[in-house]
Amino acid sequence: DSVYFQATKFFFDEKNQQLFSVRSGGATDVVIKRPHHTNVITYRLKDRGPVISIKLSPNMSVLSVQRSKKRVEFIHVTNLKLEYSQPVRGKNSVILGFVWTSNTKVVYITDLGIEIYSISQDK
Repeated sequence: DSVYFQATKFFFDEKNQQLFSVRSGGATDVVIKRPHHTNVITYRLKDRGPVISIKLSPNMSVLSVQRSKKRVEFIHVTNLKLEYSQPVRGKNSVILGFVWTSNTKVVYITDLGIEIYSISQDK
């Protein structure tokens, strides 16, 4: 007999004022809530390992998920099958965090500096 565990982690995006509840175990369920808003956003993603950080673009069209210290995955929320990832440029760099600066720009904060990327909203 196997034992099935589900772990829930919470993340808060200060810039967009969003609280993320991420439950994994077979699939990754994401629930997003915002203060002063009654609507709740939910997604079910493939479970590809533990989530380090998770954020939505300011226009809420691209979900960004960091599962490793080397790359961030970008998933279009209107079609969860449209996804791609952006690795850090320096092969010895480590992503310490990331932030959306606009609907199409994301900045990685690395141990060696910052990296700025343009993210396609309709890829």
